[in-house]
Amino acid sequence: MIRTRRFSRSVSILFWGVLMGLLPQQIQAQRHEPNLSEGAVETRVFSVKLNDQKSPVVYLKDAAGKRFLPILIGPCEATAIWRRLNDVSFPRPLTHDLLKSILVAANIRVVSILVDQLRPIADRDSGTYFAIMTLRQPDGHTLKIDARPSDAMALAVRLDLPIYVGRKILEENSFSFKEQPQAPELTPEITPPQKGFY
Repeated sequence: MIRTRRFSRSVSILFWGVLMGLLPQQIQAQRHEPNLSEGAVETRVFSVKLNDQKSPVVYLKDAAGKRFLPILIGPCEATAIWRRLNDVSFPRPLTHDLLKSILVAANIRVVSILVDQLRPIADRDSGTYFAIMTLRQPDGHTLKIDARPSDAMALAVRLDLPIYVGRKILEENSFSFKEQPQAPELTPEITPPQKGFY
């Protein structure tokens, strides 16, 4: 009986460790609950396009439909977002599909996703966006998890959730609807094989 309890506890700790990435820098306990009504703007993933350098860019559109925020992301995350936006399924659950299934099975609710920082990069004109995901466990306890915006967006489109962006970040880095670039839509580079393992 004791061994069974210890085993169950070990499995539980491993589960939460994998799910939450229990590294000190990932759990941002010092961050306060974001005031989404005043300090952030609601956006949704609008599209994924390729820029002039053939790099994928995701465009967030504000709730009013007047502003676009472009965020450069990696090809794997871009493909994951593109697949969901275009209802292109894969025979087996991919990473973000798996994460959604785990959250749903564990009855963990994603309270909010907030892009709250844009940190400069030395010797570059651009910077790196940072996001925070607020999760609520079944017992009501909340956790704040550091996340890449690309992963958070790939999860958001699967859960039909908005992405909140810090008002200052949106105002300084977005452009108006009339300025929307005419870039080609992203086409996924990963296609499921006809035969083999999934």
